[in-house]
Amino acid sequence: MNMLKNILLVFLGGGFGCTARYLVSLLLSKCKDCLGGFPIHTMTANFLGCLCIGLIIGYLSKNPNNTIQLLLVTGFCGGFTTFSTFSSEVLKLFQGGQSGMALLYMGISLVICLAATLIGTLIMK
Repeated sequence: MNMLKNILLVFLGGGFGCTARYLVSLLLSKCKDCLGGFPIHTMTANFLGCLCIGLIIGYLSKNPNNTIQLLLVTGFCGGFTTFSTFSSEVLKLFQGGQSGMALLYMGISLVICLAATLIGTLIMK
């Protein structure tokens, strides 16, 4: 029963996060044309998601709560933008004195994710 509750918390938070992400895109869709195609909607969502996950993790460091963790960090922030999770993980590595691992993670993530997107696009063409 506890596993089902956890799954539902992530599901609900993710649904709200995805919806919020879509609303950010709608609100800023016209700005993209004003900025020469710069993806301001994605940049804004990434910024807001990173700010949000930072605030929540900061709060949870003083007030641990698994329900809030699952609903807001894993669910909402994960649904809003996975970049927030990536940023949080990189920050943890840096704060834990693992700067080399943080830089490696950042570099590998960038390279393999761009390559995977390119490969997927080429396969489907």
